[in-house]
Amino acid sequence: MPQQRGGPEWDVRLGRQTILLGEDETGLRGLMSIDPAGYIDLAFIHPSAQGSGLFRALYQQIEAQALARGTPVLNVHASRMALGAFTAVGFETVEREVVAIADQSLERFAMRKHLSA
Repeated sequence: MPQQRGGPEWDVRLGRQTILLGEDETGLRGLMSIDPAGYIDLAFIHPSAQGSGLFRALYQQIEAQALARGTPVLNVHASRMALGAFTAVGFETVEREVVAIADQSLERFAMRKHLSA
């Protein structure tokens, strides 16, 4: 079973980010976060909300905040599952990567989107 993330390093990491939540009457359905440099660190949509437009709604808020701050480029490391969603909002794959986490190898995609005001 994966170990839960937490502790002081996690607190610092999250403390630097703007975190947007998507909720409905049943509770939290998704979240997305961005750091000051334009890195989208967290992007999660609950399976029951996938296909509902929540990803795009959260992303549009993230992009609007980045544009307001004058951030010229957004970056993300997308999982295979998130690849299509980020591609649909204009991200391009820069590099396919395989990273080791604990005893697993996970595929992810470094992606980038140039913003224009």
